[in-house]
Amino acid sequence: VNKKVGFAFRVSGFRFPVFAFRVSVPFVLLFRICHPSLYILSYLIECMNIRILFFASIIFALLSVSFAAVECPVSFSETEFVQVLDTKGRAVEGAIVQIYYQRDSTFSYGYVTTLPKPTNSSGMIRIPISNIETNPAKLDCKFKTNATYDGKTVKREDKVGLHPKILDLVLNLSILSLKVTDQEGHPLDGAELTVDGIEKTTGKDGKTQLHIAPGSVSVFVKYGDGKLEENFKVSGDTTKIIALDLYPLTINVLDESGKPLDAEVIVGSTSAKTNSSGSVRVEKLGTATPDVIVKFKNVEKEVLVDLGIKTFYNVVFDTTPPKINSIKPIQTEKVTKLVISAEDPGDYPSGIDVEKISARYSAGDNDWKSISVYLSGSEQYAAEIPNQPANTVVKFSIEVYDKDGNWASKEYEFLSAASPETNETINESTANSQPSTPTSKDEFPLLYVGAGLLILMVVIYLVRRFKSGGEE
Repeated sequence: VNKKVGFAFRVSGFRFPVFAFRVSVPFVLLFRICHPSLYILSYLIECMNIRILFFASIIFALLSVSFAAVECPVSFSETEFVQVLDTKGRAVEGAIVQIYYQRDSTFSYGYVTTLPKPTNSSGMIRIPISNIETNPAKLDCKFKTNATYDGKTVKREDKVGLHPKILDLVLNLSILSLKVTDQEGHPLDGAELTVDGIEKTTGKDGKTQLHIAPGSVSVFVKYGDGKLEENFKVSGDTTKIIALDLYPLTINVLDESGKPLDAEVIVGSTSAKTNSSGSVRVEKLGTATPDVIVKFKNVEKEVLVDLGIKTFYNVVFDTTPPKINSIKPIQTEKVTKLVISAEDPGDYPSGIDVEKISARYSAGDNDWKSISVYLSGSEQYAAEIPNQPANTVVKFSIEVYDKDGNWASKEYEFLSAASPETNETINESTANSQPSTPTSKDEFPLLYVGAGLLILMVVIYLVRRFKSGGEE
Protein backbone atom coordinates (compact mmCIF):
# COMPACT_ATOMS: atom_id res chain seq x y z
CA VAL A 1 0.00 0.00 0.00
CA ASN A 2 2.83 2.35 0.86
CA LYS A 3 4.45 1.86 -2.52
CA LYS A 4 1.26 2.18 -4.54
CA VAL A 5 -0.09 5.21 -2.72
CA GLY A 6 3.33 6.84 -2.63
CA PHE A 7 3.65 6.52 -6.38
CA ALA A 8 0.27 8.16 -6.84
CA PHE A 9 1.31 11.03 -4.60
CA ARG A 10 4.61 11.45 -6.37
CA VAL A 11 2.86 11.62 -9.74
CA SER A 12 0.52 14.33 -8.48
CA GLY A 13 3.37 16.19 -6.84
CA PHE A 14 2.22 15.81 -3.19
CA ARG A 15 4.53 13.87 -0.86
CA PHE A 16 3.59 14.95 2.63
CA PRO A 17 1.03 12.15 3.35
CA VAL A 18 3.57 9.50 2.33
CA PHE A 19 6.07 11.05 4.71
CA ALA A 20 3.49 10.97 7.51
CA PHE A 21 2.75 7.31 6.80
CA ARG A 22 6.41 6.36 6.91
CA VAL A 23 7.00 8.26 10.13
CA SER A 24 4.08 6.52 11.87
CA VAL A 25 5.41 2.98 11.15
CA PRO A 26 8.19 3.10 13.81
CA PHE A 27 5.65 4.19 16.43
CA VAL A 28 3.40 1.25 15.55
CA LEU A 29 6.28 -1.20 15.97
CA LEU A 30 7.20 0.45 19.27
CA PHE A 31 3.67 -0.09 20.60
CA ARG A 32 3.78 -3.78 19.67
CA ILE A 33 7.13 -4.37 21.32
CA CYS A 34 6.40 -2.48 24.55
CA HIS A 35 3.14 -4.23 25.48
CA PRO A 36 0.96 -6.87 23.77
CA SER A 37 -2.18 -5.05 24.89
CA LEU A 38 -1.24 -2.16 22.62
CA TYR A 39 -1.44 -4.37 19.55
CA ILE A 40 -5.08 -3.50 18.90
CA LEU A 41 -4.33 0.27 19.19
CA SER A 42 -1.40 0.01 16.80
CA TYR A 43 -3.54 -1.89 14.34
CA LEU A 44 -6.15 0.84 14.38
CA ILE A 45 -3.49 3.51 13.78
CA GLU A 46 -2.12 1.57 10.81
CA CYS A 47 -5.57 1.16 9.29
CA MET A 48 -6.31 4.85 9.80
CA ASN A 49 -3.12 5.85 7.99
CA ILE A 50 -3.96 3.55 5.05
CA ARG A 51 -7.49 4.92 4.84
CA ILE A 52 -6.33 8.54 4.96
CA LEU A 53 -3.73 7.89 2.29
CA PHE A 54 -6.26 6.18 0.06
CA PHE A 55 -8.77 9.00 0.03
CA ALA A 56 -6.12 11.72 -0.11
CA SER A 57 -4.49 10.10 -3.12
CA ILE A 58 -7.77 10.07 -5.01
CA ILE A 59 -8.40 13.79 -4.24
CA PHE A 60 -4.87 14.89 -5.14
CA ALA A 61 -4.86 12.84 -8.32
CA LEU A 62 -8.10 14.49 -9.45
CA LEU A 63 -6.66 17.93 -8.69
CA SER A 64 -3.53 17.08 -10.63
CA VAL A 65 -5.50 15.92 -13.64
CA SER A 66 -7.74 18.98 -13.61
CA PHE A 67 -4.70 21.24 -13.18
CA ALA A 68 -2.99 19.65 -16.18
CA ALA A 69 -6.14 19.92 -18.25
CA VAL A 70 -6.22 23.76 -18.09
CA GLU A 71 -5.37 25.31 -21.47
CA CYS A 72 -4.19 28.86 -22.23
CA PRO A 73 -7.21 30.82 -23.54
CA VAL A 74 -7.05 33.42 -26.29
CA SER A 75 -6.86 37.02 -25.13
CA PHE A 76 -5.69 35.84 -21.74
CA SER A 77 -5.07 38.13 -18.80
CA GLU A 78 -3.11 37.09 -15.73
CA THR A 79 -1.31 38.63 -12.77
CA GLU A 80 2.06 37.14 -11.93
CA PHE A 81 3.40 37.16 -8.41
CA VAL A 82 7.20 37.07 -8.46
CA GLN A 83 9.47 36.58 -5.45
CA VAL A 84 13.24 37.04 -5.57
CA LEU A 85 15.31 35.11 -3.03
CA ASP A 86 18.99 34.54 -2.31
CA THR A 87 20.57 31.08 -2.15
CA LYS A 88 19.55 30.80 1.52
CA GLY A 89 15.90 31.53 0.81
CA ARG A 90 15.97 35.11 2.15
CA ALA A 91 13.94 37.82 0.45
CA VAL A 92 15.87 40.21 -1.79
CA GLU A 93 14.61 43.79 -1.63
CA GLY A 94 15.16 46.13 -4.57
CA ALA A 95 15.65 43.49 -7.27
CA ILE A 96 14.42 44.72 -10.67
CA VAL A 97 11.86 42.35 -12.25
CA GLN A 98 10.53 42.31 -15.84
CA ILE A 99 8.37 39.90 -17.84
CA TYR A 100 8.70 39.21 -21.57
CA TYR A 101 5.53 37.87 -23.21
CA GLN A 102 3.38 37.92 -26.35
CA ARG A 103 0.99 40.81 -26.60
CA ASP A 104 -0.40 39.70 -29.98
CA SER A 105 0.67 38.28 -33.33
CA THR A 106 -2.05 39.49 -35.67
CA PHE A 107 -1.52 43.17 -35.01
CA SER A 108 1.67 45.18 -34.58
CA TYR A 109 2.47 44.73 -30.88
CA GLY A 110 4.24 41.38 -31.06
CA TYR A 111 6.28 40.54 -27.96
CA VAL A 112 6.63 43.17 -25.24
CA THR A 113 8.53 43.62 -21.98
CA THR A 114 6.93 45.07 -18.87
CA LEU A 115 8.33 48.13 -17.18
CA PRO A 116 11.07 47.39 -14.62
CA LYS A 117 9.70 47.16 -11.07
CA PRO A 118 11.62 46.69 -7.80
CA THR A 119 10.73 44.04 -5.24
CA ASN A 120 9.53 45.08 -1.80
CA SER A 121 10.98 44.14 1.59
CA SER A 122 9.44 40.66 1.19
CA GLY A 123 11.16 40.23 -2.17
CA MET A 124 7.73 40.28 -3.87
CA ILE A 125 6.38 42.14 -6.87
CA ARG A 126 3.01 41.92 -8.65
CA ILE A 127 3.08 42.26 -12.46
CA PRO A 128 -0.07 41.95 -14.65
CA ILE A 129 0.20 40.67 -18.22
CA SER A 130 -2.49 40.45 -20.91
CA ASN A 131 -2.74 39.13 -24.45
CA ILE A 132 -5.10 40.39 -27.17
CA GLU A 133 -4.43 37.67 -29.75
CA THR A 134 -7.73 36.14 -31.01
CA ASN A 135 -6.29 33.48 -33.30
CA PRO A 136 -5.55 30.28 -31.29
CA ALA A 137 -3.08 29.11 -33.90
CA LYS A 138 -0.93 32.18 -33.36
CA LEU A 139 -1.27 32.26 -29.60
CA ASP A 140 1.92 31.90 -27.52
CA CYS A 141 1.23 31.28 -23.84
CA LYS A 142 4.83 31.15 -22.73
CA PHE A 143 6.40 34.06 -20.89
CA LYS A 144 9.85 34.75 -19.48
CA THR A 145 10.56 36.37 -16.12
CA ASN A 146 13.93 37.84 -15.21
CA ALA A 147 15.27 39.53 -12.08
CA THR A 148 18.42 41.69 -11.87
CA TYR A 149 20.30 42.84 -8.78
CA ASP A 150 23.82 44.21 -8.39
CA GLY A 151 24.78 43.08 -11.88
CA LYS A 152 23.44 39.54 -11.41
CA THR A 153 20.49 38.26 -13.49
CA VAL A 154 18.36 35.14 -13.23
CA LYS A 155 15.59 33.99 -15.61
CA ARG A 156 12.80 31.47 -15.77
CA GLU A 157 10.19 30.46 -18.38
CA ASP A 158 6.58 29.55 -17.59
CA LYS A 159 3.27 29.03 -19.32
CA VAL A 160 0.08 30.90 -18.58
CA GLY A 161 -2.22 28.82 -16.35
CA LEU A 162 0.40 26.13 -15.80
CA HIS A 163 2.76 27.53 -13.16
CA PRO A 164 2.92 27.94 -9.40
CA LYS A 165 1.07 30.84 -7.86
CA ILE A 166 4.38 32.46 -6.85
CA LEU A 167 7.27 32.48 -9.30
CA ASP A 168 10.51 32.12 -7.36
CA LEU A 169 13.78 33.48 -8.74
CA VAL A 170 17.00 32.70 -6.88
CA LEU A 171 20.08 34.93 -7.11
CA ASN A 172 23.57 34.16 -5.88
CA LEU A 173 23.78 36.96 -3.32
CA SER A 174 25.12 37.50 0.19
CA ILE A 175 24.02 39.86 2.95
CA LEU A 176 26.38 42.73 3.78
CA SER A 177 25.74 44.16 7.27
CA LEU A 178 27.21 47.63 7.84
CA LYS A 179 27.58 49.73 10.98
CA VAL A 180 28.76 53.34 10.89
CA THR A 181 30.32 54.84 14.06
CA ASP A 182 32.46 57.77 15.11
CA GLN A 183 36.09 57.38 16.21
CA GLU A 184 34.91 56.49 19.72
CA GLY A 185 32.55 53.74 18.56
CA HIS A 186 29.28 55.65 18.98
CA PRO A 187 26.69 54.73 16.31
CA LEU A 188 25.78 57.41 13.77
CA ASP A 189 22.11 57.81 12.92
CA GLY A 190 21.31 58.99 9.40
CA ALA A 191 24.63 58.18 7.74
CA GLU A 192 24.14 57.85 3.98
CA LEU A 193 25.77 54.89 2.24
CA THR A 194 26.17 54.02 -1.40
CA VAL A 195 27.20 50.41 -2.02
CA ASP A 196 27.86 49.64 -5.69
CA GLY A 197 25.13 52.11 -6.64
CA ILE A 198 22.65 50.88 -4.01
CA GLU A 199 21.69 53.62 -1.53
CA LYS A 200 21.03 52.95 2.16
CA THR A 201 20.66 55.00 5.37
CA THR A 202 21.64 53.90 8.87
CA GLY A 203 19.16 53.82 11.76
CA LYS A 204 19.59 54.93 15.35
CA ASP A 205 21.88 51.95 15.97
CA GLY A 206 24.07 53.05 13.06
CA LYS A 207 23.28 49.83 11.20
CA THR A 208 21.92 48.86 7.81
CA GLN A 209 22.13 45.78 5.61
CA LEU A 210 21.64 44.84 1.99
CA HIS A 211 22.18 42.03 -0.45
CA ILE A 212 25.35 42.18 -2.49
CA ALA A 213 26.95 40.03 -5.16
CA PRO A 214 30.18 38.26 -4.14
CA GLY A 215 33.36 40.05 -5.20
CA SER A 216 34.89 43.50 -4.75
CA VAL A 217 32.63 46.04 -3.06
CA SER A 218 32.93 49.84 -2.93
CA VAL A 219 31.23 51.57 0.01
CA PHE A 220 30.90 55.37 0.09
CA VAL A 221 29.77 56.89 3.41
CA LYS A 222 28.53 60.46 3.90
CA TYR A 223 27.65 61.98 7.26
CA GLY A 224 27.15 65.73 7.34
CA ASP A 225 30.22 67.20 5.65
CA GLY A 226 32.25 64.06 6.34
CA LYS A 227 32.96 61.57 3.58
CA LEU A 228 34.74 58.23 3.52
CA GLU A 229 35.19 55.51 0.92
CA GLU A 230 36.25 51.93 1.61
CA ASN A 231 36.84 48.99 -0.73
CA PHE A 232 36.87 45.34 0.31
CA LYS A 233 35.87 41.87 -0.91
CA VAL A 234 32.72 39.92 -0.07
CA SER A 235 32.64 36.13 -0.41
CA GLY A 236 29.65 35.36 1.84
CA ASP A 237 27.56 37.02 4.51
CA THR A 238 29.80 39.83 5.82
CA THR A 239 29.66 42.32 8.69
CA LYS A 240 31.68 45.52 8.41
CA ILE A 241 32.17 48.44 10.83
CA ILE A 242 33.09 51.79 9.27
CA ALA A 243 34.42 54.50 11.60
CA LEU A 244 34.33 58.20 10.71
CA ASP A 245 36.51 60.82 12.40
CA LEU A 246 34.20 63.51 13.80
CA TYR A 247 35.23 66.83 15.31
CA PRO A 248 33.64 69.53 17.51
CA LEU A 249 33.98 73.21 16.57
CA THR A 250 33.53 76.35 18.71
CA ILE A 251 33.38 79.81 17.14
CA ASN A 252 33.49 82.95 19.33
CA VAL A 253 32.47 86.22 17.66
CA LEU A 254 33.84 89.37 19.36
CA ASP A 255 34.32 93.08 18.68
CA GLU A 256 37.71 94.84 18.82
CA SER A 257 37.33 95.26 22.60
CA GLY A 258 36.61 91.56 23.23
CA LYS A 259 32.84 91.98 23.75
CA PRO A 260 30.48 89.32 22.30
CA LEU A 261 28.56 90.10 19.12
CA ASP A 262 25.23 88.88 17.77
CA ALA A 263 26.32 87.26 14.51
CA GLU A 264 25.47 84.41 12.13
CA VAL A 265 27.84 81.46 11.79
CA ILE A 266 27.58 79.20 8.73
CA VAL A 267 29.37 75.84 8.92
CA GLY A 268 29.06 73.87 5.73
CA SER A 269 25.35 73.82 4.91
CA THR A 270 24.11 74.65 8.43
CA SER A 271 23.59 78.08 9.97
CA ALA A 272 23.30 79.18 13.61
CA LYS A 273 23.09 82.42 15.63
CA THR A 274 25.59 83.17 18.39
CA ASN A 275 24.38 82.89 21.98
CA SER A 276 24.65 85.56 24.69
CA SER A 277 28.38 84.81 24.98
CA GLY A 278 28.89 85.30 21.26
CA SER A 279 29.56 81.57 20.73
CA VAL A 280 28.38 78.81 18.40
CA ARG A 281 29.31 75.15 18.97
CA VAL A 282 28.90 72.44 16.37
CA GLU A 283 29.28 68.75 17.20
CA LYS A 284 30.24 65.78 15.05
CA LEU A 285 31.69 67.50 12.00
CA GLY A 286 32.80 64.90 9.52
CA THR A 287 35.73 66.88 8.16
CA ALA A 288 38.70 68.60 9.79
CA THR A 289 38.53 71.52 7.35
CA PRO A 290 34.88 72.60 7.07
CA ASP A 291 33.84 75.76 5.25
CA VAL A 292 33.11 78.41 7.89
CA ILE A 293 31.66 81.87 7.20
CA VAL A 294 30.74 84.43 9.88
CA LYS A 295 28.38 87.33 9.10
CA PHE A 296 28.01 90.48 11.18
CA LYS A 297 25.80 93.21 9.75
CA ASN A 298 27.12 93.82 6.23
CA VAL A 299 30.55 92.32 6.87
CA GLU A 300 31.29 88.70 6.00
CA LYS A 301 34.43 86.82 7.00
CA GLU A 302 35.69 83.44 5.88
CA VAL A 303 37.44 81.50 8.65
CA LEU A 304 40.19 79.03 7.78
CA VAL A 305 39.69 76.07 10.12
CA ASP A 306 41.81 72.99 10.74
CA LEU A 307 40.21 70.93 13.50
CA GLY A 308 43.13 68.55 13.46
CA ILE A 309 45.17 71.37 15.04
CA LYS A 310 42.60 73.14 17.24
CA THR A 311 38.81 73.22 17.70
CA PHE A 312 38.42 76.74 19.16
CA TYR A 313 38.46 79.89 17.02
CA ASN A 314 37.89 83.60 17.74
CA VAL A 315 36.49 85.83 15.00
CA VAL A 316 36.84 89.58 15.62
CA PHE A 317 34.80 92.28 13.91
CA ASP A 318 36.15 95.82 14.16
CA THR A 319 33.22 98.18 14.92
CA THR A 320 35.22 101.36 15.65
CA PRO A 321 36.40 103.66 12.83
CA PRO A 322 40.07 104.63 12.48
CA LYS A 323 41.37 107.78 14.17
CA ILE A 324 43.29 110.50 12.26
CA ASN A 325 45.53 112.16 14.82
CA SER A 326 47.37 114.85 12.83
CA ILE A 327 48.37 116.10 9.40
CA LYS A 328 51.74 117.88 9.03
CA PRO A 329 52.96 119.54 5.79
CA ILE A 330 56.68 119.49 4.99
CA GLN A 331 57.67 121.60 1.96
CA THR A 332 60.71 120.64 -0.08
CA GLU A 333 62.13 122.12 -3.25
CA LYS A 334 59.54 120.60 -5.58
CA VAL A 335 56.74 119.08 -3.50
CA THR A 336 54.97 119.51 -0.22
CA LYS A 337 54.89 116.26 1.71
CA LEU A 338 51.88 115.75 3.99
CA VAL A 339 52.62 113.39 6.88
CA ILE A 340 49.41 111.84 8.27
CA SER A 341 49.34 110.17 11.67
CA ALA A 342 46.44 107.66 11.93
CA GLU A 343 45.60 104.60 14.00
CA ASP A 344 42.92 101.90 14.37
CA PRO A 345 42.03 101.83 18.10
CA GLY A 346 40.96 98.78 20.13
CA ASP A 347 42.41 95.65 21.71
CA TYR A 348 41.84 93.56 18.57
CA PRO A 349 41.72 96.10 15.69
CA SER A 350 41.43 94.96 12.11
CA GLY A 351 44.14 97.45 11.06
CA ILE A 352 44.17 100.27 8.54
CA ASP A 353 43.79 99.22 4.91
CA VAL A 354 46.42 101.28 3.09
CA GLU A 355 45.08 100.37 -0.35
CA LYS A 356 41.69 101.88 0.47
CA ILE A 357 43.00 105.24 1.76
CA SER A 358 41.92 108.01 -0.60
CA ALA A 359 43.17 111.62 -0.67
CA ARG A 360 42.70 114.73 -2.84
CA TYR A 361 43.67 118.39 -2.88
CA SER A 362 42.77 121.70 -4.50
CA ALA A 363 44.97 124.78 -4.91
CA GLY A 364 43.17 128.12 -4.82
CA ASP A 365 40.01 126.82 -6.51
CA ASN A 366 37.49 123.99 -6.31
CA ASP A 367 39.27 121.81 -8.84
CA TRP A 368 40.04 118.73 -6.72
CA LYS A 369 42.74 116.32 -7.81
CA SER A 370 43.27 112.80 -6.44
CA ILE A 371 46.67 111.83 -5.08
CA SER A 372 48.06 108.54 -3.76
CA VAL A 373 48.84 107.79 -0.11
CA TYR A 374 51.59 105.42 1.01
CA LEU A 375 52.86 103.99 4.29
CA SER A 376 55.85 105.98 5.55
CA GLY A 377 56.30 104.58 9.07
CA SER A 378 54.56 103.04 12.05
CA GLU A 379 51.02 104.48 12.00
CA GLN A 380 52.28 107.14 9.59
CA TYR A 381 51.21 107.73 6.02
CA ALA A 382 52.30 110.28 3.45
CA ALA A 383 50.96 112.09 0.39
CA GLU A 384 52.81 114.52 -1.90
CA ILE A 385 51.41 117.71 -3.49
CA PRO A 386 53.31 119.75 -6.10
CA ASN A 387 54.49 123.08 -4.74
CA GLN A 388 52.11 125.93 -5.52
CA PRO A 389 52.77 129.66 -5.97
CA ALA A 390 53.41 131.61 -2.81
CA ASN A 391 50.43 132.45 -0.63
CA THR A 392 48.21 129.88 -2.34
CA VAL A 393 45.64 128.26 -0.10
CA VAL A 394 45.97 124.50 -0.50
CA LYS A 395 43.06 122.36 0.69
CA PHE A 396 43.61 118.68 1.50
CA SER A 397 41.04 115.93 2.26
CA ILE A 398 41.70 112.34 3.28
CA GLU A 399 39.56 109.25 4.04
CA VAL A 400 41.08 106.38 6.03
CA TYR A 401 39.52 102.87 6.09
CA ASP A 402 40.18 99.87 8.30
CA LYS A 403 40.03 96.30 7.02
CA ASP A 404 36.46 95.79 8.29
CA GLY A 405 35.11 98.74 6.28
CA ASN A 406 34.96 101.42 9.01
CA TRP A 407 36.25 104.81 7.91
CA ALA A 408 37.12 108.29 9.08
CA SER A 409 37.78 111.51 7.13
CA LYS A 410 39.53 114.81 7.78
CA GLU A 411 40.05 118.05 5.90
CA TYR A 412 43.12 120.24 6.20
CA GLU A 413 44.40 123.41 4.54
CA PHE A 414 47.63 125.36 4.55
CA LEU A 415 49.22 128.42 2.88
CA SER A 416 51.90 127.72 0.32
CA ALA A 417 55.09 129.70 0.95
CA ALA A 418 57.63 131.21 -1.42
CA SER A 419 60.41 129.13 0.12
CA PRO A 420 60.55 126.16 2.51
CA GLU A 421 61.67 128.40 5.36
CA THR A 422 58.49 130.54 5.33
CA ASN A 423 55.82 127.87 4.85
CA GLU A 424 52.85 128.15 7.28
CA THR A 425 49.70 126.20 7.92
CA ILE A 426 46.39 128.04 8.22
CA ASN A 427 43.92 125.26 9.15
CA GLU A 428 42.06 124.96 12.43
CA SER A 429 45.08 123.40 14.10
CA THR A 430 47.43 126.28 13.23
CA ALA A 431 47.83 127.25 16.83
CA ASN A 432 49.16 123.88 17.78
CA SER A 433 51.18 123.28 14.68
CA GLN A 434 54.85 124.06 14.33
CA PRO A 435 56.63 125.68 11.42
CA SER A 436 57.79 123.21 8.91
CA THR A 437 61.43 122.23 9.16
CA PRO A 438 63.60 123.25 6.18
CA THR A 439 64.61 120.22 4.26
CA SER A 440 66.03 121.74 1.08
CA LYS A 441 68.47 119.48 -0.63
CA ASP A 442 70.69 122.49 -1.57
CA GLU A 443 71.93 122.88 2.03
CA PHE A 444 73.66 119.54 2.10
CA PRO A 445 76.23 120.18 -0.71
CA LEU A 446 77.40 123.52 0.90
CA LEU A 447 78.02 121.72 4.18
CA TYR A 448 80.02 119.07 2.45
CA VAL A 449 82.12 121.64 0.54
CA GLY A 450 82.97 123.55 3.76
CA ALA A 451 83.99 120.38 5.55
CA GLY A 452 86.13 119.33 2.61
CA LEU A 453 87.98 122.66 2.49
CA LEU A 454 88.70 122.47 6.20
CA ILE A 455 90.14 118.96 5.88
CA LEU A 456 92.22 120.03 2.89
CA MET A 457 93.74 123.00 4.81
CA VAL A 458 94.68 120.73 7.71
CA VAL A 459 96.36 118.26 5.38
CA ILE A 460 98.33 121.02 3.60
CA TYR A 461 99.47 122.44 6.94
CA LEU A 462 100.66 119.04 8.17
CA VAL A 463 102.51 118.34 4.92
CA ARG A 464 104.36 121.68 4.98
CA ARG A 465 105.34 121.26 8.61
CA PHE A 466 106.61 117.76 7.94
CA LYS A 467 108.77 119.07 5.06
CA SER A 468 110.16 121.96 7.08
CA GLY A 469 111.13 119.63 9.90
CA GLY A 470 112.95 117.38 7.49
CA GLU A 471 115.07 120.20 6.10
CA GLU A 472 116.17 121.21 9.58
